[in-house]
Amino acid sequence: MAKQDRIDTLEYFKDFDKETQLQCIAIIHLVASSGMRATEAYRLTEKDIYLDNRIIWLNVSKTGNGRIVLFNNRARISLKEYFS
Repeated sequence: MAKQDRIDTLEYFKDFDKETQLQCIAIIHLVASSGMRATEAYRLTEKDIYLDNRIIWLNVSKTGNGRIVLFNNRARISLKEYFS
């Protein structure tokens, strides 16, 4: 992502309330690091996410089968901040 794109994105989020900011940042980090589809992220519940192991269990995926998704530490930190 280009520097100006990052600046524009941060500028866009600045008017959101704190909880919405944390939620958006967590979703962006999660989707970017895991390769999840937007619809998969939308269907997630907190019980599907195993923060300590950085694993998500998707009950339904594009293929119709469940699958495990891994995510990076930055996404884990963002999710932890959002959930707390």
